[in-house]
Amino acid sequence: NCEKPDKNDIVIHLRVGDSIIGEDKNDFKYNTRNWGTYAIKLETIKKMIPKIKETNINSVVIVYGAHKKSNKELNEKYINKVKDLLRMNNFYVREKHNGDPDKDFLFMANSKYFVKSGGNFSNIISKIVELNQGVVFDSIKFNEKNINLIINTLNI
Repeated sequence: NCEKPDKNDIVIHLRVGDSIIGEDKNDFKYNTRNWGTYAIKLETIKKMIPKIKETNINSVVIVYGAHKKSNKELNEKYINKVKDLLRMNNFYVREKHNGDPDKDFLFMANSKYFVKSGGNFSNIISKIVELNQGVVFDSIKFNEKNINLIINTLNI
């Protein structure tokens, strides 16, 4: 018997641990790959909020854990900034961080609305959410689409 999110919860997966590697002024430095970042950048969350608000749901559960116990203070600062950003946009925010990735996986896979971060853990969860006719907000593709939209608008 696994815990499941409410059908009116937006579940956000925040990859922390080795994915936040530093801080620069009011932003963070992220572990970057050729496809993007594992963590969802704060600027991306800001851009995604209007789209997420289109669901007319204001309840958010952020799920996070770290498979590597590094940068604990930096991770806490990142998580707090994400929570503050969501609360400033009138979302009710709950946290789920029990340290059990299997339970987290089942919880997130049963969400109706899922915001995925980078990495295969989040990729697999998003596929299951889609198979169950849920909605996935992809932070990596969201950034690419916005860049393409801006380029097309400017006729570059």
